[in-house]
This record gives sequence, C-alpha cells and structure tokens, in this order.
Amino acid sequence: MVNFQHFVTLLGASDTQIVDKAAANILAFIHFSMIQGIAKNDSLVIKESNLVHILPAFKAEKTSICKNLIKSLYWAMSLNKNPLRPSHENTKQIQKISEKLLQTSDDKSLTNTAREVVKLCKNILSQ
Repeated sequence: MVNFQHFVTLLGASDTQIVDKAAANILAFIHFSMIQGIAKNDSLVIKESNLVHILPAFKAEKTSICKNLIKSLYWAMSLNKNPLRPSHENTKQIQKISEKLLQTSDDKSLTNTAREVVKLCKNILSQ
C-alpha cells in the first residue's frame, strides 16, 4: 500500500494531468479499501499529514481533480474506523474549499459531496 502515499505526494506535481490521475487513484484506493472490507486499513486512509499535499491540489480548479479529492476527503472523514479528524485550521480550510465548490461548480455530484463535507466540517468544528 506504499503506492497510496506516492499518489498523495504526486498531488504536488506541476503537471495537471499527473495531479488528475493521482487524485483519481487516491479515490480508487479508498473505494477498494471500502469494497474489500479491509479491517485494518491504516495504509489506505487519508491522514492529517497528507493534507499538506491534498489541500493545495484544489487550486488546480479542474473539475475532475476537485471531484476526486472532495470525494476522498468525504470518505476519509466519514469512516467508522480511523476517520480523518483534521486539525481546527485544516477543517476550516476544507470547509472553505467545499463552500467555494458549492458556489462555483455546475457538477451535481461534486456539489452534493461538497455539501456533505461542509456538514462534516461544521460538526467537527462544533466539538
């Protein structure tokens, strides 16, 4: 599962196509983990330390990148076991990104997921 971390690191690439493929693969890894019902999926979860690569990738403003990353964050934050619980500052940043996606995207799937991420962020910030 070392490849998962490599794809997270590739989100910092300057080539948008590489970032796009990396975002798609991160989501695929997470889906694989969920479908397989892997009990110990420590290597297939987004960790706080990964956000340093994930959050700046939203600046690409490419729909497919944003869609894959927001879905990945949603699944990571809503897992029953080992959910992502970002720091207060990162949670605020994720919420801000999600709210921007709600305002600027015409993609229904993306906006629905962004709306759910906003709810998760508000829940985390209220604790």
